[in-house]
Amino acid sequence: MENPDGGNDNDYRRFNSSEPSVIADSNLLVSKPEYDTEVTVDSYLTHEVYGKYFVKARKDGDKDAMSLFAGLYRQHAEATMTVRGEKGADPNPDAGVSVSFRLLGQKGETLLNLRTVSVKKNASAFDVLTKALKENGYSYTGSSSYISAITTPSGKVLAQKEAGDNSGWMYKVNGELTDKHSGK
Repeated sequence: MENPDGGNDNDYRRFNSSEPSVIADSNLLVSKPEYDTEVTVDSYLTHEVYGKYFVKARKDGDKDAMSLFAGLYRQHAEATMTVRGEKGADPNPDAGVSVSFRLLGQKGETLLNLRTVSVKKNASAFDVLTKALKENGYSYTGSSSYISAITTPSGKVLAQKEAGDNSGWMYKVNGELTDKHSGK
């Protein structure tokens, strides 16, 4: 679907689940897991009526109106909940895996050296990314479906489109690019 100010609006119209087998993306249908499962759902929300005024203000270059309506347009929302499983609590909740993580810049330069990150056994690429960034003083802007910027410990922001309209953050799993968003 096209959004009113150009581009694809799908990421702004859908809900993303950290555990799509328990709470499905988009429609949020819930399936009962084997064990109690913590799930985070996130999305970007726009007020049905007033969100369009932000788009109009941006189109008109009206910074005062943009400031007034910014809080009603594409605001990140996130909720974490526990879905009760058929067998109750996982008897081995601390079981996890160790994965390797490295952050590379636009020209392949190493921003964060290869390191091992310990995560839950069903963790997503997004879980690995956020844990590695946090443990090393980095932060990010975006959600599990799209990272728009990463900020280094020194405060340098590495954002989408800095190297052209088609530039942005990508990730690999086992050395291969994937077509799934990082929350899967």
